[in-house]
Amino acid sequence: HGGHGPFPFWHFGKALEGLDDSKLPRNAMALNVSLSRPNLYEPGNPVECWYDMDRSVTKFYHGQCDWALLDVALPSGPCIHLMFGQYSQGAWFLFSVNQSTLASDDVWCCNATFGSRVGATRHLDTMNSQFMKELDYAGEFDFEGDYYKGRSRRYQGRMSGDVSGAFSALKLDVWYETDLEGRPLRFAEVAADQAEKDLYHEGSYLTSDMMPLLYTDYDVDQWFRGPESLADVDLSLPKICKAADLPRCQAPGRFMTEAEYNKHAGEESWPVCAFDLEKHFPRLPLDQPLNESVICDLTTGVLVHDATSAVSLARPREGTHEYAALGVEPGDFVADCVVGVECLVCDAVPSSSIIGRLSVDAETCKPADV
Repeated sequence: HGGHGPFPFWHFGKALEGLDDSKLPRNAMALNVSLSRPNLYEPGNPVECWYDMDRSVTKFYHGQCDWALLDVALPSGPCIHLMFGQYSQGAWFLFSVNQSTLASDDVWCCNATFGSRVGATRHLDTMNSQFMKELDYAGEFDFEGDYYKGRSRRYQGRMSGDVSGAFSALKLDVWYETDLEGRPLRFAEVAADQAEKDLYHEGSYLTSDMMPLLYTDYDVDQWFRGPESLADVDLSLPKICKAADLPRCQAPGRFMTEAEYNKHAGEESWPVCAFDLEKHFPRLPLDQPLNESVICDLTTGVLVHDATSAVSLARPREGTHEYAALGVEPGDFVADCVVGVECLVCDAVPSSSIIGRLSVDAETCKPADV
């Protein structure tokens, strides 16, 4: 099958409506890329899907996963998305795979469970076999996709309400198309906002503020039903995903100021580097933990870490970025600064305050001296 649109896509979307802190209104990923980018929409990327109705398991293989979109320090490559459960009690997992065997390569797995944190806990689950009953039949249409050209039947609906409870309301239009025999042709979703929809007709740009158009075209000749179609398919959770300290891979609530966002307006930008500073940073004096240090991007003057939480992955945009750990007490030092945004303190750091440095090449996403 053919997958179209960015994957993973948890980082996309605006801040919650009504967010009080005016310093945090825009998505910090600052993605801005032409819709004609190869392998984004045309052509798409290979996708395979298996669904076991009895066990309530859905398995998606994605031939291209841009891990940098999800703050994971891995190069782009294939991955599998496993979805378990029903009735809003689901669990999702995302892991890297060996392209030859389509099995876990034991390199990375994260808990991708996604749902509401407000009121009763509800988590998105596996595909509901009766989902078509929630959609309205829209009639017959002319269809042209990756594998089929002809008449189709379309079913469509609109989601509304806050599902994530922490990132953005999933206000989406979804639609599903079949051939006249009822065989699946396409499943798709896009933001319900008409202004965003119009951008796809204008050949415009995909930005990180948008809820992206996502769709999968199905090859009707490669669609199999019955127990025998799953006989050789492993739908179990790999060992790496059962670790007690399994990381989460939901979209972090990181945003940037309007001024910082506008600095990059119009620039072609696709995150290709998510760099793990804790893994590569040189040892600090007296073995001070890196997460207890203030960290600045000296190249851009951006505050990377304020010593109050886990160290976020660095996102160098281009060229070589120099990161510095400062031997200062955080306190009021960065009280008026926001992580991920330019900070006056980071714009002019005295060398006497620097206790450690590391340069990163944005293109290779490796220490610059390697």
